[in-house]
Amino acid sequence: MVRILQLISGYHMKRRLNKIRTKKPSLAEYYAMYRTGKKLGELTGNDIENAERELIPIVLRYYLDTRLKWEEVVENLLRDLREFYLYFCKRRKHLDIDTLEDVLRLVRGQYSIKEMLNWCKSPVPRTKYAFWALLKRTRPEDIQRTIDLNFLSREEILEVYQKRKRKLIPAVRKAIEEVLKPERPLHKKSRKVSKKKRARRIDVFRAYLEVTNQDSVSYLKSLEIEHEFKVTLARIWFASQNREERLEKLNEIFLGLTNRVGYTKLWEYVRTEIDEFILVEALSREQIADYLERNKWRLGSCLRRKFEKALNLLERSYT
Repeated sequence: MVRILQLISGYHMKRRLNKIRTKKPSLAEYYAMYRTGKKLGELTGNDIENAERELIPIVLRYYLDTRLKWEEVVENLLRDLREFYLYFCKRRKHLDIDTLEDVLRLVRGQYSIKEMLNWCKSPVPRTKYAFWALLKRTRPEDIQRTIDLNFLSREEILEVYQKRKRKLIPAVRKAIEEVLKPERPLHKKSRKVSKKKRARRIDVFRAYLEVTNQDSVSYLKSLEIEHEFKVTLARIWFASQNREERLEKLNEIFLGLTNRVGYTKLWEYVRTEIDEFILVEALSREQIADYLERNKWRLGSCLRRKFEKALNLLERSYT
């Protein structure tokens, strides 16, 4: 048993050592080698730490620019770190250059860093994920250094924080909060409410009863009125050709209802409260089939299923 445990522990240790040996250097480690002139094995923790502190403000300069996409951020960083990337470039034996003009540009040095990295072999990572991994190590002093170097002002960083707080990398967001110390949260987390509950905030049918002075009727009578209301509403809503025609009919039949609850609340009520049986009673088979064909990809999955069920019910009744 002891021998088996020794073998297992030895196997795990070997796997860990292999993982350490085969691990590729990070962007900060390459930058530390470039700055100090040391080999990878000679680097100290302070060398890598200093490289990170120097690199992160440069990356933040473009990462916190809301006008740039990630591809543009990477292009700007490659341009600013041109000498660093060329330091690790090794020319290929066969350059992928098709025209004489490209060869002349290469000889004269009239090339972009992106072209040069395509013409040479560089082990340094240059994807957005490499810069992303670096930003995960952001500290408050990096934000302060970004401000001190005039890469970005406090107002600009605060504006980015206000617009993109939830999309920022957590380490960057936390560092900004520690440096700028906003007095109040600039984004309040909105509480998610289902469509059905949202439609019931202003109860459409109750508003209809109040508009028509029927709010004092009995419970059974109100059920009967509600059924008739739903059938009429479905007939108006799905038989109309456009919003203007629909609003005109609603204002004509349900006078004052749209002013009381609004068009959006009525639409949410239709989507959540009208089922396939109401549709069967309100519309003909041709109307249901025509509406489903014209609006199949615009309808939500729930309402589309109701139309499909209503069409199946009508087709079964015809057969």
